[in-house]
Amino acid sequence: MISRKNLHPLLIYISFITLSAYFLFYLTNFQELIPLSNYMIVIGFGFAMLAFVFSESFNLVRIISFASVSMIIIGTIFYYKIFSAPGQVNLDYTLLYALIFTTAMGAVDVKKLLKISLVLQVILIIVTSVSFFLKIIPNTTLNRDGILRQSLGFSHPNILGLIMMCVTIEILYLFSKKIRWFHLTILGLLNIGTYFITFSRTSLICTILFIILFVLNEKTELLQKSYAKITLLLSVPITFILGVLPAILYKDSKFYNLLNDVLANRLIQGHYYIEKYGISIFGQPMPLSIEIMNPKTNWMEHWVVDSAYLRILIQHGILVLFIAFLFVAVKSTLFARRDMMIELSIVVVGLLYGVFERYAYNLFIYPPSILLFILLPFNGRNIWSQFVINNPLIQPKKKELG
Repeated sequence: MISRKNLHPLLIYISFITLSAYFLFYLTNFQELIPLSNYMIVIGFGFAMLAFVFSESFNLVRIISFASVSMIIIGTIFYYKIFSAPGQVNLDYTLLYALIFTTAMGAVDVKKLLKISLVLQVILIIVTSVSFFLKIIPNTTLNRDGILRQSLGFSHPNILGLIMMCVTIEILYLFSKKIRWFHLTILGLLNIGTYFITFSRTSLICTILFIILFVLNEKTELLQKSYAKITLLLSVPITFILGVLPAILYKDSKFYNLLNDVLANRLIQGHYYIEKYGISIFGQPMPLSIEIMNPKTNWMEHWVVDSAYLRILIQHGILVLFIAFLFVAVKSTLFARRDMMIELSIVVVGLLYGVFERYAYNLFIYPPSILLFILLPFNGRNIWSQFVINNPLIQPKKKELG
């Protein structure tokens, strides 16, 4: 018999597994064979909402803060659903999904969620790769400057690189005390091998960066130094700026054209979306991709906004992006003050990845970002406890004296 106290984490685990399975499934070419119903999302968040009802306690600060941002996003969605012509609205609920799940998550052990994610992602790599070699699902191949990029059954070569990066980060974080040089070598070789299949530069660079930060934290005291903490904390505003400013300032010049080539046309594509949909306080919906004639190659291409920050800016507006920046900056500062340098390193790597790829803020595709939602003491005092109320459904009733 499951006690009411243990029901909340169990429901959260079921919700996390359901939602992760859904989003990870659509990162593979299985989607061409077995289309999953969107009802899986409804079921997953149904479990999350049920878990919220059975929370042992409620943190009012988290609930009010996340609900406020959610209402801004929901308000924008409803506005464009009502006033836009049918078929012209393409809504992205990724950020809203993250806010709903982390609000329901409460004080669930994040490491257990990451263990679940690790198991799911390892299974995903094995099943997808084997299915590709057995010719059950097709391969996705891309040609970049004469280099053939392969995915081994994933929907895009970058996806395989991303999953390997997540697996590496989760293994090092979850089993940090057991990791030896042998394990680091194996993980490094696996990621390098994956690179020569996918040629996904961003995921390899981020993985190598995290391995270096992990070694510095575990083998030295360098990351405990003030200058190291300041350097990592400065990466927060730098990544947010790099994620949006170059695309905003882009123009046809030698410098920007060179930078655009290095970034695989991300600048010109991001700038096109800005020109077409604009930047506003509350944002507006935009399509996932646009088919357009590339003026430099005269080829028809599918253009997308890869930067997570630029997607948030265009779709959810300046206000939500600014709130996201403040949230990440404050949480990163708390990590640094408490010497939680592995957690801070994971945040920094995720921020860097977000400059180039939109999956950085999808908790079910890039689960390490869930570390941002751990409640931490502030200025040495757990001020959050002042805003916690107990759930009368869970707390046992006091017996009357008589």
